[in-house]
Amino acid sequence: MIRLLFMSVIFLVTSSSLLEAKTFSSEQKKEIEQIVSDYIKDNPEQIVSALDSLQEKLRKEQEEAVKKQIKALQKDLIENTKDPIIGNKEGDFVIVEFFDYNCSYCKMMFPKVMDFVGKDGKTKWVLKEMPILMEGSGAAAKVALAAAKQGKYTEIHKAFMEHKGQIGEKVALEIAKEHKLDMDRLKKDMTSKEIEDILEANRALALKLQVSGIPVFIIGEEMKGGAFDEGELPELAKKHRSGKHHSEKKK
Repeated sequence: MIRLLFMSVIFLVTSSSLLEAKTFSSEQKKEIEQIVSDYIKDNPEQIVSALDSLQEKLRKEQEEAVKKQIKALQKDLIENTKDPIIGNKEGDFVIVEFFDYNCSYCKMMFPKVMDFVGKDGKTKWVLKEMPILMEGSGAAAKVALAAAKQGKYTEIHKAFMEHKGQIGEKVALEIAKEHKLDMDRLKKDMTSKEIEDILEANRALALKLQVSGIPVFIIGEEMKGGAFDEGELPELAKKHRSGKHHSEKKK
């Protein structure tokens, strides 16, 4: 009903614009308005169909635009040496994830992706810290990135993702202490320009890709938002490797 009303308004606005032309007399304007009104009443399915077609066209255009952006930003997405990586650094299948430690869907997806990466053995999982949900998220991200400088990113990332409840600076530091990190060094690294630059680069990259929520996964030239079935990852890896193999054979 809402969609029909929306399209009706478009038709009427369009017709009103046409009616402003001096070539139409007052009677002709009324006649055209009546024709438009009658058509909308008699053919509501045509309006819905037109809107569906428009939505599908816009969806495809959006997908193509995103693919072009992903392709153009490959270096920033998968080759940034500042990004933490889980799995095989030389892997032939790459998963890039934008996430927040206080995101329930991010936490839901973590064991699924972690399990796949562990079993596959040839996947490179690039982590893009994207603290956007609350103030504490920023502190947690800084602790994790500071832990990376001590070679303990994976275990801190895992601990944060498995933590029940919100994570702010206090909780993040407590977890880091439990994992025997050098706390003086950690606190110093947390406030470094290097770590702030990493977070700023992630924000800029997300903006270019029009990332509007988390988690967001970039796999190949596809962007997948929110949670998805764990069975999708093996299929996507198979599809990617098959396509890559086919491309190499053609060369």
